[in-house]
Amino acid sequence: MNNKVFLHKFYLFFIKTFYIERGVFFIHQWINSWGYLPIRFYLDDSNVKNRIQRVFAKNNVNGDQIRILFSNLHGKEPIHFEQLNITKSRSISNSVPYSFVPISFNNKKEIILNPQESVYSDVVELNVNEGEFIVLDIYTSNLPSTISSTFFFKDQPITSVFELSERTQNQFMQQILSDHENAYLYGFFQIEVNTKEDVKTIVTFGDSITHDSKWAAPLAQNLYSKYPAKVSLINYGISGNRLLFDSEPNYFFGDAGIKRFEKDVFENNNKVDLVIVLEGTNDIVHPLTGTAPLSEKISSQDIIDGLKVLIEQAHNHSTKIILGTITPFYNYQSCWTKTEEKKRNTINEWIRNSSEPDGYIDFDKILRDPKDPKRLYYEYDKGDNLHLSKKGGQKLSDSVDLEWLLGLCN
Repeated sequence: MNNKVFLHKFYLFFIKTFYIERGVFFIHQWINSWGYLPIRFYLDDSNVKNRIQRVFAKNNVNGDQIRILFSNLHGKEPIHFEQLNITKSRSISNSVPYSFVPISFNNKKEIILNPQESVYSDVVELNVNEGEFIVLDIYTSNLPSTISSTFFFKDQPITSVFELSERTQNQFMQQILSDHENAYLYGFFQIEVNTKEDVKTIVTFGDSITHDSKWAAPLAQNLYSKYPAKVSLINYGISGNRLLFDSEPNYFFGDAGIKRFEKDVFENNNKVDLVIVLEGTNDIVHPLTGTAPLSEKISSQDIIDGLKVLIEQAHNHSTKIILGTITPFYNYQSCWTKTEEKKRNTINEWIRNSSEPDGYIDFDKILRDPKDPKRLYYEYDKGDNLHLSKKGGQKLSDSVDLEWLLGLCN
């Protein structure tokens, strides 16, 4: 290679990687625009043939390149994605205004993902802007009998899933991959945008109260409306997750929070500026519901010590961390006792008064019944005395001081 060719290639690399504007030096970076975690949750859907899964993912990052992380991390059989396409849209609609662009893997238009395999797509040249939805179409003619997937509350502003298949008689039907409340998706779990701008990344980390997106998705929407192209919020909740113990083999609750925090939060992102943690509820209730053995009952100090582990891990990455107080669960599956309530209150008082985290959000105070603090306020209760209604999630997200939250990212 002669010097002119080398210098030209170096110049192209430099302008794609670095950027100078008004004397300020920027570096192009991959920002996680949208993401959930693949979980060991098997949606038996092998009877559906020739399916296109169409996903609308809300984007708040300006950039000109996209890559997608596909995963069969918890699958039992290979998944064959035969055709994958991507575009963008300003709204959720059956017809999108822009042409689809093919997604490839090592220049191939299809891929077979083996069990436990995760693969990035080739980089797609696609200009996207804040406020748009990134739209993916993923075609499979046959799904394996069980697939690794994730799920979330379907009536939310950040993600929508549609399906086109023989089952729907070739008509798009919103949330056909759904039960009465949740939507499911499979095969891919992360969309990254290459940007020259300074975008802050916030991760929500916890159990089903976080995973189902009833508060995390409205919080993202609030942030995106107030701070366009300035922040991205990624949901790393896992339903049933416990802070201190791994999931029992027959469940899909993931590794213990103290074990998965480092991997899930930091290995999946180039940078994380802030983590919001809500964990500990299941450590208290699972041994009393039969979901975990009684030998795994915990003390309030056990939870506090576990939260300190997460604080240390976050600070080791120069990442700020704020904790959420544990919300009420009176009468949830008859597991409430005065002893468990005392544990919850002791943990919450430590969260409110400790100087070790970088702050806290008083989930408990926002959501509890002011006349009976051991209960969720009835309008914020989904109906099982533990999980949040849509109104409860909105109340929680609207109670967060956005300026304070983004200020912690600096």
